[in-house]
Amino acid sequence: MWYTAVRNALKAQGICVQCGKNEAITDRVVCGYCNEYLNEKNIGFYNRNKAAGMCVRHKNVKAAPGRTSCTECLLRDRIRGHERNRKRDKQSGEGVVG
Repeated sequence: MWYTAVRNALKAQGICVQCGKNEAITDRVVCGYCNEYLNEKNIGFYNRNKAAGMCVRHKNVKAAPGRTSCTECLLRDRIRGHERNRKRDKQSGEGVVG
């Protein structure tokens, strides 16, 4: 609870929410240094899990055969894709019979 309040206060002041010291990058909530650190950390996690045959989004979950994600992630992505396509088709008027 307190963490959210501190994070929101830092965001409002334009200060990095990761280190709390440097000015945040425009349109971001972290500074350049923390942004680089987090990118390297995420890329390392991705590469280690991919090499080990684990889901690149979860810890300790086996990836689906021939994939980099587990079946739960694949299903969630498929559902999101269908919802996004339905929303797009509805906005453009395609696929609507009436």
